[in-house]
Amino acid sequence: MIVHGPKGEDKARALVDCYNNVYRLSLPPSIKRSAAIIKDAYIAITPDTSILHMASAYNTSVVAIYADYKTRWPAMADVSESVVVGQKIDNISLDEFAKALKSVLARI
Repeated sequence: MIVHGPKGEDKARALVDCYNNVYRLSLPPSIKRSAAIIKDAYIAITPDTSILHMASAYNTSVVAIYADYKTRWPAMADVSESVVVGQKIDNISLDEFAKALKSVLARI
């Protein structure tokens, strides 16, 4: 399930079109809907600190993706990992991401 804001709608639709197991709500994006999804999610994977805050508040397991690690906004869920990619999200190491994801999934 993709949670996105108004600016991410086109990208979310493109992902849904490309993959059979990716979904998005057909309702307009809202912070309340996002929070409801994150509250009941098995895991959250996010580069967005608003989603990270929701996951922390609901203690939803999370993989946080940071451009530059901001120690004042760490993941606070009991089960979490952080991946720092540098200035561009395109620089993400898939090996590092996979390691973080496997670590979180093993502890859920």
